[in-house]
Amino acid sequence: MTQPWSFKRHRFPADVIRQAVWLYFRFTLSLRDVEDLIADEQVAVTLTAANYIKRSSILEYKKQGRGGKGRRGMATREEDVIEHVVNASTHDFLLFFTNKGRVFRLKTYEV
Repeated sequence: MTQPWSFKRHRFPADVIRQAVWLYFRFTLSLRDVEDLIADEQVAVTLTAANYIKRSSILEYKKQGRGGKGRRGMATREEDVIEHVVNASTHDFLLFFTNKGRVFRLKTYEV
């Protein structure tokens, strides 16, 4: 028989610890595993002047000819206007720069 492992006042047999560790690693998903579950598709990321952000699928937009009226991709308030539209994949990183020089990185599927 193996020496029991102790944690503070509790004593756990080694086979229970082995089983718990196996279950933890068996059912814990890493970030890469979660990313594999998300479909890799093209999206449009829209940023407004009031710092609202929206991610929508490219499939929601259609090609139009001359004089087309288009579609509403994002409803904004009257005083808010769309400043940036970025075409990206769901697995790409978006970089956000602050006015103080800091950079924040975010995966597109997290928007």
